[in-house]
Amino acid sequence: MAHLAKFTKAACGHMFKHYERAKEFNSETGQVEYIKFANQEINPQRTHLNYNLAVHQTMRQGDFIRKRCSEVKLQNRKDVNVMCSWVLTAPKNLPSSEQKSFFKASYDFMANRYGEENVISAYVHLDETTPHIHFAFIPITADKKKGGYKVSAKEVINKRELQVFHQDLDKYLETALGHSVGVLNGNTKDGNKSISELKEKSALERIEELQIEAVIAQKRLDELNGQILSAEELKAIEGKKSIGGALKNVSWEEWQSVKATAEQAVAENEKLKEENELLSSENKDLKKKNASLSYSLNNPLSNHNIVRSKEKTDKQNQINLLKSVLSLDTQHESNYDELRRELIQRGYIQTNSQRRKR
Repeated sequence: MAHLAKFTKAACGHMFKHYERAKEFNSETGQVEYIKFANQEINPQRTHLNYNLAVHQTMRQGDFIRKRCSEVKLQNRKDVNVMCSWVLTAPKNLPSSEQKSFFKASYDFMANRYGEENVISAYVHLDETTPHIHFAFIPITADKKKGGYKVSAKEVINKRELQVFHQDLDKYLETALGHSVGVLNGNTKDGNKSISELKEKSALERIEELQIEAVIAQKRLDELNGQILSAEELKAIEGKKSIGGALKNVSWEEWQSVKATAEQAVAENEKLKEENELLSSENKDLKKKNASLSYSLNNPLSNHNIVRSKEKTDKQNQINLLKSVLSLDTQHESNYDELRRELIQRGYIQTNSQRRKR
């Protein structure tokens, strides 16, 4: 019926595009297609029927997250989840005439529960196999220790919240629509499950989280592998000073600075490989412990094919500059002048006049 996912800042961009039905070029099919979340089938003929219930929100989704997070406490860590998203599917037996009322009542329930001031968007998708709503919000709660408010997905979406969400939603919808809509079923009525069953479900959810994290780590690793030099290649680079103390129109200090930046990126790549291996190992261990479970979560993330937007980091740009230096023809001096201007423009090196001003 409903499934919740949590996202870091780095993962939000792809989801925004999916909510808004943005398009990108698919290299496999050679076509410009809608950006998907997992393996949904999107019918372009019905996309115009989609709508956003968060009509009060006039800012772009990413801009709103930055603004709202700046107003409360937020840990300065890349793994902090700044967005939660409930994917709520319309029951199969719900009459089409009540569909709009169902989604509006569901939105009101969640907006009241998590604060409408924290709502990022609430897109209703009618162009996929099953009509559903993506209710995206920033998980903000009171900071009981230090006062004020903070971003904490762990505290807002805790085990208790996951247990009672469907029950509370069912009661609200029954009052709002005047009859039961069948939100509670064998998969959502967690209040009747045993402690052991809840623990098994928690373990399976952890497997799912690890698989998503592994996909993210692997994509980052693939992006880096295709653009950086190996550690052995970097070590083999030996710059030499000329009589004037320069290296092909680039000073010795500038060259060493760029080289150090590249080596740092390689170290980060190696660290990412280790993290990916640890995630894979933990994922395998959990799978073995739960091999006998027959429980299967029925939600949009079951295929574990979350893809991430391809954003280049500053370090990758710096590495591209280094590769450009290595591939330039020494017979074309203008190329070196262009490289020097680019290095200065991007702030990697300073001109002599800039150094004198310091």
